[in-house]
Amino acid sequence: TLDVVIDKYVTECELHNIKFEYDIKNNNLSSVDSYDIVTILGNLLDNAIESAENTEEKQVLFETDFRNEFSIIIVSNSCNMIPKLSDAQLPITTKKDRRLHGFGLKSVKKTVKKYNGDIAFDYNNPKKRFIVTVMIENSNT
Repeated sequence: TLDVVIDKYVTECELHNIKFEYDIKNNNLSSVDSYDIVTILGNLLDNAIESAENTEEKQVLFETDFRNEFSIIIVSNSCNMIPKLSDAQLPITTKKDRRLHGFGLKSVKKTVKKYNGDIAFDYNNPKKRFIVTVMIENSNT
């Protein structure tokens, strides 16, 4: 499943002239159900590409790793401005009709909770990078 998802986003980034780099050597997310991989990565990478498209750098980075008993997913992208956060501490959609958008990260958060995990958002202002870190408890440990 992870290979299929990565292949989709390699192609998507090529179509939008976005540099896409990934590193999954240490962790293929085998402890996560396929459907949940698609939910998490689909939403995070769609958002990253949409943001990167509107920047000069046009870059998306995706990596996985292990830390203690957790699988770690990091998605980082070029981003021109600090995203505003909602009361639920999720980035607020920048799309015009907010009533029809903004459900993707809620879905990611719900899916991550299913694995006793958490999601964090950070913005590196000097580098103009938005970083999402997901931690998922490994059931294999």
